Order: sequence, then structure tokens, then C-alpha cells
Amino acid sequence: MRRFSFFLLLALPFLLSAQQPITLEDIWQKGTFATKSVPGFNFQNDGVHYTRLVEKRIEQYDLRTGGQTAIIFDATTVTLADSTWKGSFDGYSFSADETKILLTTQQDAIFRYSSQSQYFVFDMATKKLTRLFDGAKQQHATFSPNGSRVGFVVNNDLYFKDFASGKTTRVTTDGKKNNIINGASDWVYEEEFELVRAFDWSPDGQRLAFLRFDESAVPKYILEMYKNKEYPLADTIKYPKVGQPNAIVTAWSYNITTGKTA
Repeated sequence: MRRFSFFLLLALPFLLSAQQPITLEDIWQKGTFATKSVPGFNFQNDGVHYTRLVEKRIEQYDLRTGGQTAIIFDATTVTLADSTWKGSFDGYSFSADETKILLTTQQDAIFRYSSQSQYFVFDMATKKLTRLFDGAKQQHATFSPNGSRVGFVVNNDLYFKDFASGKTTRVTTDGKKNNIINGASDWVYEEEFELVRAFDWSPDGQRLAFLRFDESAVPKYILEMYKNKEYPLADTIKYPKVGQPNAIVTAWSYNITTGKTA
């Protein structure tokens, strides 16, 4: 025990001299202590490859060697006769069979976890890039299990697009800001349960299950949103304080074949 204490005393000056002061620049500007991660990391179905997002490319690597094996997608080489494609993307996901890639672009944050974006679908076989929806930005775009469709939310209503026909179907029609939300969660469920996407596909891809949030009885709350401007803009959301009513949540199922909701 005495020998251990002796060596500790000898080492203490070296330990103290190795310490560096922590500055505000380290924390906020340089990101010295930020978590290190691999952007856009995805394991692939073959079990020996993974992909990652590098600038404007999706690159493939071999897990066994660590070496790059392919460039799966390069945003700079893809063209689309649509001004909404800006030649870059924020994130991506594969269909289950890896024949299509869902690209997230022009992403805007809503609350802590939620966002809205313009989505594009890239077909690996045809090398064709297609805009998901011709309209307002979308939320929570998700492939069906067989990759033939994508479900998404626009302005509080649930939609899906069928790639074979090119047809977009509107599943709900009563969505309204600060009133009814279909397929996405309200602020409370997002903040307290980290639930943002409130719909999912059945395993066979023939049904869409979704939650409907009725916020009509929830009191309003006014937020000041700066949005990179000097003066704030007033934004009103439904926010239940203690003792006030929460949204009424119900679960629904939409049949793709019949077009009926239950």
C-alpha cells in the first residue's frame, strides 16, 4: 500500500501537467468534446458491407477489410427535370430489398425530433430519380415492406405513393393545424415519448395503421420563433399545461385494396 502511494505521488505532477483547461471555444466552436459518429451509417443485407454518407455520395465499404468497394449513389451525377432537386441530400434510407433509396433533402426542423423535407426516390436498377410529392414538404416518409410504396404525412394528413402506377393516394382528409393530426404525433407525444412518426405498414404492405390526434380541446400556447432572424415570429401550438386536456388519440387502419378506413 505504501509503495502504491509513493508511485501515485511521483505520478501526480505528470497527471496534473497533462490536464488542459476547457474553453468555451472547445465546447461550442471547435466541437472538441462532440460525439464522433459515422454520418448515414447503414449495414447492408449481405452482412459484409455497410454504407455511409460522405459529402454528396453514399459510399459502400467492406466490413472485413475496411476498404471502400463502391459508390452507391452520387448526387452530383444525377439529373432531374425538376427545380426542387438541388444536387445534395441530408440523409437516406434503403427499401428492405435495397433496390430503392429514399433521399431526404431541404430538411427543416419542427420541434426537438420532428422535421419536414422534400423526398426523392432513386431506383437502383433504372438509375431514375423521382420526386416523392409535388407539393408542400413531407414528414416521416417510409417504405412499405416490399418497397413498392412510400407512406408520408403532409399538412397533418396521411398519404402514400405507389411506384408501379405512379399514383399518390390521400388516406385522410381532415388534417388541420392545431386541430387534427393524422400519422404524426402532437408536441406532447414527441417531447415526452420521442414519438414522431405515428403510422406504420402491415408486414404484407396492404394496410396502413396510424394514430389520429384530436387537439381541438387542447389550449393554445404562443411561442416566439426566431428562425435565424433578428425579430421573432409568433407561432401558436397546442400545449396542455397541468390539469388541462390532452389530445384525444385513436388508432385506425387503412386498407390499400379497398380504400376503406376502420
